[in-house]
Order: sequence, then structure tokens, then C-alpha cells
Amino acid sequence: MRDTLLRHRIRCAALAATFAVLVVVARATLPSLGHAAVSVDGRALTDGDLPVFVAGKDLKRLEASFSITAPYLRPRRLVVVPDDCVERVVVNDVDLLPPLGPCLFGTSVVDIATAIRPGSNLVRIVVSNKKGRTALDVGVRSGVAFAAFAFALLAVAAVAVFLVVKRRRRGPLDHVLLGLLLAGTALRTLYLLATLATIRAHDADKHLDYIRYVATHWHLPPPHDGFEFYQPPLYYVLVAPLLGAETRMGVVLSDTVFHLQIAALVLSVVALWIALRTLRVLLVTAPPGGATARSEFVVGGSLLAVFLSLVFFAARINNDVVVQVTSFAGVALVVEYWRNGRTGTWMAFALCVAAGLLTKSNTYVVLALGLVCLVARRGASPPRKAILGASFAAIQAVVAGWFVLRRFRQESGTSGLLVSNVGWLSRDVAVPNSFDALFGFHPLQVLAYPYASPWSDVVGRQLWESFVRTSLFGESNFGARLSGLSRTLLVLLAVLLLVGARGWWQNLRERPWPDFPMHALVVLSLASQFAFRVVSPYMPSQDFRYSFLLTLPFAYFVALGVRGLPRWPRRTALLAWAAFVACSASFVVALWVAGA
Repeated sequence: MRDTLLRHRIRCAALAATFAVLVVVARATLPSLGHAAVSVDGRALTDGDLPVFVAGKDLKRLEASFSITAPYLRPRRLVVVPDDCVERVVVNDVDLLPPLGPCLFGTSVVDIATAIRPGSNLVRIVVSNKKGRTALDVGVRSGVAFAAFAFALLAVAAVAVFLVVKRRRRGPLDHVLLGLLLAGTALRTLYLLATLATIRAHDADKHLDYIRYVATHWHLPPPHDGFEFYQPPLYYVLVAPLLGAETRMGVVLSDTVFHLQIAALVLSVVALWIALRTLRVLLVTAPPGGATARSEFVVGGSLLAVFLSLVFFAARINNDVVVQVTSFAGVALVVEYWRNGRTGTWMAFALCVAAGLLTKSNTYVVLALGLVCLVARRGASPPRKAILGASFAAIQAVVAGWFVLRRFRQESGTSGLLVSNVGWLSRDVAVPNSFDALFGFHPLQVLAYPYASPWSDVVGRQLWESFVRTSLFGESNFGARLSGLSRTLLVLLAVLLLVGARGWWQNLRERPWPDFPMHALVVLSLASQFAFRVVSPYMPSQDFRYSFLLTLPFAYFVALGVRGLPRWPRRTALLAWAAFVACSASFVVALWVAGA
């Protein structure tokens, strides 16, 4: 026994040493950004590291000078994210943009292979501005070398986790779950390398301001002093020590932001693991179980691993990355409580909800799900349900009440308990509460314009059209290059929704009570999204990211729907599933290739 334990510890120590060596080698060979000198309209900024965001009126031009250190491996491309457009990119006195050509709007990839050299390289970027805010972010982490090191680190970490789990787990390992988790992690890692924190983000600079405030003052900011300062504090309190420590150590801000993204990646993987475990529990308990459940788990689990709206969480700097974990964990505990009725499970759920309430208001859906299942569950007397309900309320009051109740009293400057910054939104993104806006759905229009647009009525700003578009692509426009693949994904999603609808209907007839939490989750999520949209009639209120929990019942009912189909329709459904998984993975790969 001691020899076995010793060998296990030696293996783990060797893997930890290998991981550390890879990190050191990566730092010594891969390119990195240095500190920046930034000026706006000729005025130097005291805190000018990239990414930089400057708000104000009549801002005309932002200029940033920084270094790219290429100790061994030289970057070939530079990803530039301006607000509004890039006029000049100069590397080592070589002007890489035509002097009389049009400036580059939006995220651009500039070829710097001809100008970059080993060692330190001086870069100067000029951004022109036409609005009341100017910003700039740059990145060099999308190359092949970064991906090679990232996947090498991932492989070492995966082997270490496998050894630890194998050592501690008494029963046989679920290799299917581990395989799906590893595939989902690899896809999220590639997406992180392809995505700066300011790309496909939701007010990343405003969330960074919140983190900076907590790291500097060590108390919560006044809710009316910043666009995101009304948000619950848990995420910001958790990551503020990292930013504060690295700032004192003199770490470049772009590196700190990347480290915050790595934290998001880890949390995204944890959320995927919880979702996969929950799906496995649902499928194993649904007849016939056994080998059939394993094949269905591959179908449903792969959808969770590649679903784009979940993958996109892996690179964000905001509280979505924590509420994703608390929400999936809350649903998992509700499913468990529905099956065992144990007080300990309910108490764990109460603590999970309290953590969610201190993270983001999406948690109210999980809270409602738990209370509905508490009331509806058979086998518990009304007095016991009352005691469990009272204990749940007491835990919320003790753990989260200090914040939630204060927000409920509507501190000066806030405008709502759930989302308090809607009053800051432009009227240009307002949408009507008409019948067509709330219930209209035009499939051909969705295919003609696969990406949601907050500004254009031509694209279609109906609630459910935006909901479907953002379920795959968020609020981003990926351009003509990926439009064909995007339309293919929408068609495949429609097919899978039909398969899932069949699985839902069959399950509703055959097993309505055992799977009550999944049915309730679908109803509560859709009803909450609809109510939120009616109360806050703006385009951002139609985003699928507020209802990301629907991916779990979607995966479950698609797996059940595939099982219940006759032979040839089943093969067609499996073909659609395989194509959807392949196209989703290809979409992320295409994003990485664009900047590699």
C-alpha cells in the first residue's frame, strides 16, 4: 500500500514539475507585450497600459506606444481592437498600413511578420475616434506556438486530474464524461487564445473598473458611480486580490487581464463538469439506462461541450463566469433533492443560491426552481416543507441579505433590483412591446441575417429571433467569412430543436413526475426571459445568456428524442447532431485561425 501511494505521489510531483517547466519555457520563448505609453489628443495618460479605455467628449485621436518582446518565437500577426478605427500601425519604424488607405474599423488582424525581429520591438498604433469614448486593445497570443504550449499544459493537467480521480474514486471511472470534459476544455482553451477580453465581451472595461475599485479600496463601490457598480460583489471580490497583487508586482495589465481570462476558463470548465454530471444522472435514471444511457450521454454531453454560447463564457471578464457555476450547481442540487429528499442536499442548495444571489440576478430562476420543487415534491409533509422553506429563507438572509435587501431598498441612483443600468442604455436599442416584437418569428429572416443587431430593424429585432441568434453567436457579428457556417448551424439547431421537442413531449407523457425539475426549468427560464424583456424593453434583454441554463434540458431532451425515433429518422437526427457538433467546433477553430 505504501509503495502504491509513494508511486502515486511521485507521478503527481513529476507532472507538477513538468507543468511548471512548461510555464517557465513558455514565458522564456513566447512573445509578450510590454508597458505602454498612451496619449489622447496629445495628453499623456498616467495609467496607460493596454487595454486602455478613455471616456469623454470630443476625443479625436488615441496614440499608444509599447513593446513586443520576442525572445525566441516571433509573432506573425497582431490582433488590434480599436474604438473606432486604426489609422496607423508602425512596427520598428515600418508603417504597415497604406498611408492613404482606409482606416481599419472593428477587430483587425495586422500582418507584422515582415517588420518583427528577435528581441524588443517598438510598436506605435494610432486610433481615430468619432464617438464619446476611445479604446484600444492588442494581442499576440493567437499564434500556433501559444496553442501548442496551451495544449501541452492541458494534457499534463488532464493526466494529473485523471490520476487523482482514479486514486480517490472507489468505483470505475466514467471515461465518457472525462472524454467529453477534456474535449470541451480543449475547445474553450482554443477560444480563449483566439479572444481578447474586449472581443465579444459585455462591458469588459466597466467590469474591470469594478475589480480595480475593490482591489484599490477594499470595499464595494457606490452603485451609481459606474455602469456595472450595481452588480452583486462575489465575482469582483474573488478576482480583485489577483489584480491588486499583480499591480503591486508591476505586472503588465494585459498579462493580468489574460490571467483573469484563465480564471474564467477554469470556471467555465467547472460549470461544464457540473452540467455533464447532472445530465448523466438524468439519463442513467431514465429507462432503459445502461448502455443505452451511455450512447445518449455522448449525444447530450457533446452538445453541452460545444454549444457556442457556453464556450463564449470561457474568455469573459464579468460575473457571468461565476453565476454559470452557481446556477448549474443549483440545478444539480435541485435534481438531487428531487430524488432523495435529504435535508443536507436542500441546505447545500440554499448555500449555492445564496452564493448566486451575491453574483448575479440570473440566480432568481434557480431560486424559483428550488422552491417550486420543494412545494411540488411528494413524500414530505407540509410542516417539513415549511421548516425547509424557513431554513432556506434564513440562509439567504444571513449570507446574502446584507446585499440583496440593500438593493431592494433602491439606493440612490439605482433603478431596479434585477438590472440597474438599463436606464443608461441608448434609446437606439429600445424595442417595442408590440405583439410582433414579442411573439413574431420569421425563419427566413433569421437565415438571411444570422447575427443579432441591436440597431437595425431590417435584421429583425423580435424577441425570439434574437433569442435564437444569440443562443449561438451572442450579440456579435462574425461577418461574411463565417456567415455560411453560421446559417448551417442555425438550420442544424432547428432540426435538433424538433428532435428535442419530440423528446420533451414523449417524456412529458411517460415520465412527467421523475423529470419535473427539467420541465419546470424550461418553463421558468422562458417565462423569466419573457418577463424581463417586457419590463426592460431593450435589445440586450433578449440575449440568450440570461437563460443559458436551457442548454441542460435541451441536451437532455435531444438525447431522449434521438432514442425514441424510428430507425431512419433516428439516423437523420444523429447525422444532424454530428454535423452540429462538428460545425460548432469548426466555428471556434475558424476564429482561432483568423488571428493565428
